[in-house]
Amino acid sequence: MKFKTQKITLATCILIALSACSPNKSTEEYISSAKNHIQQNKNAEAVIDLKNAVSNDLNNGEARVLLGNVYLELGQAAAAEKEFEKAISLNVDINIVLPKLLSALYLLDDNQKIIETIDTMNVYRDVNPKVLPEVLLYQVLAYINLDKKAEAKNAIAKANEISAESVFSQLGSAYIQADDKDIAGALKLVNKVVEQSPDLLEALLLQGQLYFVEKDYPQAISSFLNYQSLVTKNIKIRLYLANTYIKNGEFDEANQQLAPLLIQLPEQPFVNQLKSIIDFENKEFALALAYSEKAIQNGLNTSSNKVIAGLSAFQLEKYELAHQYLVSTVKDLPANHPIQRVLTMVQMKLGYTDDAVDKLVNMTEFTVDDTEMLTTASFKLLTDGKFEQAKSLIEKSYDLQSDKPEDITRLGILKLSINDLDGITDLEKAIQIDPNLPMAKLALAQAYISTKDYDKALTLAKSWQKSEASQIQGHNLAAKIYLLQNEKSLAELAFKRVLTLEPDNNFALQYFIEQDIQAEKYSQALVKIQPLLGKSPDNLLVLIQNYRIAKLVGKPDDAIDKVKALFEKNQDSLNVRLIYGKVLFSEKSYEKVVNLLTDEVSINEATPILYWELLSKSHFLLSEFDQAVAVFDMWIKADSTQENAWLGKIISLESGGENSLALVTTESWLRKQPDNPKATLTYPYYLVLNDKLDLAKFNIEQLSDEFKATDYIKGLLAQIAYKEGDFKRALPGLIELYKVKPSTQNANFVYTAFMELNRSKNALDFLKKRVTEYSDDYFSKALLAQLAIDSDSKLAQATYRELLVIYPNNIQYLNNLAWIHLKNNQSEDAYVIVSKALKLQPENPSVLDTAALIQLERGNIDIAQQLIKKAYLLAPYDNDIKLHYLSITK
Repeated sequence: MKFKTQKITLATCILIALSACSPNKSTEEYISSAKNHIQQNKNAEAVIDLKNAVSNDLNNGEARVLLGNVYLELGQAAAAEKEFEKAISLNVDINIVLPKLLSALYLLDDNQKIIETIDTMNVYRDVNPKVLPEVLLYQVLAYINLDKKAEAKNAIAKANEISAESVFSQLGSAYIQADDKDIAGALKLVNKVVEQSPDLLEALLLQGQLYFVEKDYPQAISSFLNYQSLVTKNIKIRLYLANTYIKNGEFDEANQQLAPLLIQLPEQPFVNQLKSIIDFENKEFALALAYSEKAIQNGLNTSSNKVIAGLSAFQLEKYELAHQYLVSTVKDLPANHPIQRVLTMVQMKLGYTDDAVDKLVNMTEFTVDDTEMLTTASFKLLTDGKFEQAKSLIEKSYDLQSDKPEDITRLGILKLSINDLDGITDLEKAIQIDPNLPMAKLALAQAYISTKDYDKALTLAKSWQKSEASQIQGHNLAAKIYLLQNEKSLAELAFKRVLTLEPDNNFALQYFIEQDIQAEKYSQALVKIQPLLGKSPDNLLVLIQNYRIAKLVGKPDDAIDKVKALFEKNQDSLNVRLIYGKVLFSEKSYEKVVNLLTDEVSINEATPILYWELLSKSHFLLSEFDQAVAVFDMWIKADSTQENAWLGKIISLESGGENSLALVTTESWLRKQPDNPKATLTYPYYLVLNDKLDLAKFNIEQLSDEFKATDYIKGLLAQIAYKEGDFKRALPGLIELYKVKPSTQNANFVYTAFMELNRSKNALDFLKKRVTEYSDDYFSKALLAQLAIDSDSKLAQATYRELLVIYPNNIQYLNNLAWIHLKNNQSEDAYVIVSKALKLQPENPSVLDTAALIQLERGNIDIAQQLIKKAYLLAPYDNDIKLHYLSITK
């Protein structure tokens, strides 16, 4: 208590001291002080004075207007709007306040409110004719921004009727001309307006925009700077200036404009786009990539941003990321566009040679720097047997005349491969330039192999074996040739020779590892792969093979850790991330897959199919059907031609109980792909599922005879018969449908049809086979247990015990199991089980009935009577309970 008193006293002393230092001023004094501060450009001090004035007198219109003006000066349009609205409500002269309010709304881009504000006032009666053109100017601007050209032209016509010489009328006309694409006429008119009113913001803005369109960037900068000098903190003008400085190549000045915006609006996409351009031009590629990706992630998913991101990633040698961004930007670009060339280089780096070849075939202009691209692509075509296309690219390489031995080697090989003997001369020339060039020797060997000239290739291999420098390559080449000639024993001798020279040779070890895997000698394979892991711990192919073998051995943990370690070192690589995700998926770690693929992954049209498959399947297997549907939606948006995306979404909707939405999605799929056979066949299935039987029959009737003959369609017709109650006609088709799609639902159809036809023995046999083949189908197990109670109590008992391991508190399972034990004269076991059921649901009449019969069997007649009376009170119309009640209480 004492401490609290001291604290209050101290606060009071401070207040008294402050009051003594700052005597209260009158409202007029505050306003006078504010005007002095405004004249001295001390806007912050003016705001304090005017707030004090308003605090003294809430209804002082002059203070409100001045405060609104200062807020406009500071670029705080929202605050200005509130002050001007308050001034209007205080009946301040509308000729003073209305233009300022409209100016604030214009800065806020609130075009609709501009129109509504003018419409609610009788401006033609209450606004001075000298001021009215300015008011109508804002109406014109609002209509233009709302794309209401007729209304805009009508408003400017009225302004011209009132005063065609008004700068506001002229400016409105300039905006109309600009909107009509008469840039020269608009610029001429706006320049005249600026000459008369150099501080008119809307005129300066339009002037800058028009100069920008005309690509007169210095003049545009001048106009925007004049605007900024009047409204120093306006965000929009900073963006205009930054963009124009970039166009004019003044990147430092652009950076200065963006600096405060990056602090104020760190997630704003256009701000990030402009920053990425500046950083790219300054060769700050890591920053350019980061800012362009942020622009994309925040909604500005444009081709220009993808190009910046892709080129930045290319410069950083992040080729997978570069491909991901660039591949979606080149669709409409000419074949010789520089971006096409960069993408081709990226595809070659990544081994996507088919795509690269397609681009090279369409290019017409090349330089000597393109030789490597052309020859590599030509070789790919040759290995694929596409000789005519290869010839076309080789011919394009002839005239480039590269003096690099690597390029000459490639060209020589290609000539040999198309039976052009000049290729030998090229290879000899390459080796003459660089005698130690293994590429020339290997390429020549590969050319022989590609053309199946194995004898020449083997001669070359044996010549290499005589040289210590190329001895290992010679034996590996010989082994490869022997395998192609089906000389397995000779190949293995060559590989063993390699391993005596180099025990961790990748090519030789891989052969023996695969042999062990095929012979199911997994432990031996695991031993053999260890030298490769030691030699190349970050080789993705080796790591995946190591995991594959370790899983077969039954000890995958260490292999998983190795893949994880590679991912942690290469988190920017989508390929590595996906391989790690594939491993986690194989381990059924579905939550980890979801986390892996939803953190820090950019999604676009080039996202690999494996990404979508892993993420959607993981959500599905976690029974997260809504999330799975969301992933399939993104996949469809990225590529609507992917039938697996459509099917996955439809199945996920069905699994989540959204059968009607599954039908709607199937209809959307059919509209997108009317000729897709899977879509065509899927549609009647979901019509049946939604009980639209007549429409389903009509659609099936439209199918070809080939489709109608399939077991799937026969099964659908059987489902229709089933739903119509014709079980005899339905049963054969339901069995065929079950064979095609052995789902729990289709199993239930078959079981129910058997039961409706009084074929319980067939139903029992069917369910026995079903649960043997699908041990995790607990619904079918429950049906089996129920059906077996009377015919095979041991089977029923065993099945219920198995179900209770999964569902330990299921009342029906507990009650039925207790009943089976009672029937088998195992009343004590029955008592233990029914006691648990009673504890869970003491008011359940079926459980009370079973418990009463058990107590009767145990000799506890009083307890049995109490239980059966309670059951009868709860369910007096249940015939079994009524019968037991009469029997026990007689």
